[in-house]
Amino acid sequence: MIGAGAGFSSGFLTGTGNGLMQGQSFGDALGSGLKTGAISGASGALLGGFAGGIDAYRDGRNFWNGDPWEVTNNYQLPKGNLPIHQQSDPTVGCTQEVMESFVDYNYGIELNLDKSAGADFRVLSNDLGFEAFRNYNDVHRVGSQMLKGNPSAITYDNGGVFHTVGINRIQVMRTTRLFGSGYRYKNVIDVMNPLFDSFQTLSNSSFKTGVIRTLYF
Repeated sequence: MIGAGAGFSSGFLTGTGNGLMQGQSFGDALGSGLKTGAISGASGALLGGFAGGIDAYRDGRNFWNGDPWEVTNNYQLPKGNLPIHQQSDPTVGCTQEVMESFVDYNYGIELNLDKSAGADFRVLSNDLGFEAFRNYNDVHRVGSQMLKGNPSAITYDNGGVFHTVGINRIQVMRTTRLFGSGYRYKNVIDVMNPLFDSFQTLSNSSFKTGVIRTLYF
């Protein structure tokens, strides 16, 4: 409301002054001032609210009402983060690097798999003596397996090229609705991305449409 008040005051004075300078009567000038002040006040309120929303977003709060996002479910592997493995060739080897990260995480063993060609995660798991199954694209189902120590890989369409990453953490968060009662929810999915040698956030659309394989240790 500070932005609205400042905008109205400035607009009122400007509009009234301009009206008098243009030869309007005092009453007409006041009318011009009120009209200009109302427009400036509305603009100030809008800009002030937008700036406040940006500040809230930067602080990790709801853009629209400033309420904080609360973590309701935090799914992560018992030993913490997956080891980061980087693929040397950006066009091939992501599936093997994710598998190497999983084995490194669970056993502390550094594998050196053949990365000269693409691989299917389920087939690769079977070749190594592990069992991998197709999981549902549901954060709670995948997350519950993570809590048991069973990591998941997801293969998704990355700009027309299929890419595999390891799911490192899933957070389900909620905040109060702007209108009405209840909550709004969002999922934050962190992955170990061998293409960029880092942890990154996976979009929810990629999670929903990707192929998820959970590895049983």
